[in-house]
Amino acid sequence: MFAVGIFCAHAQDDYNNDHVRTLFPKNNSNGFYGAFSLGYSQLNGKDALVSGGRLAFIFDHSLAIGLGGYGFVNNLDYHLYYENQPLDYTLAGGYGGLIIEPIVGGRNPVHFSFPILVGLGGAALIEDNAPYNRDYYDRFNEVDHDFFFVIEPAVELEANLTR
Repeated sequence: MFAVGIFCAHAQDDYNNDHVRTLFPKNNSNGFYGAFSLGYSQLNGKDALVSGGRLAFIFDHSLAIGLGGYGFVNNLDYHLYYENQPLDYTLAGGYGGLIIEPIVGGRNPVHFSFPILVGLGGAALIEDNAPYNRDYYDRFNEVDHDFFFVIEPAVELEANLTR
């Protein structure tokens, strides 16, 4: 009887030392991150400001899933003349959607990630009637607008500053 008890205790010890792998291990590291971005691009060959942000949940330093949204504005610098007065046009809009971000070497101090945004957006061509209408709220007139589907891949170099 004593020998059976020792054998069972030894078998239990072997079972505890044999690591059972699960889908959600206890020693993983999950968390959130938020990011704000400010960037430059060109729309129709003219300078444009792009700003936005994203919020994502990180799974064990290897995959982040979240939402992102960005807005852009560009003075197209077109000049149409109406009674010898120039009219300014601006292209403005935004887009947003789901972000899936595989992270390579996320536990290293410096590593790469490959975020992909998939979503929808819209853009509008806005006419500035400043020479004709000094009232701020009545001076802008939407000339045309459109909606679009967006897939935006990127490559990012990241650094872990803290644990």
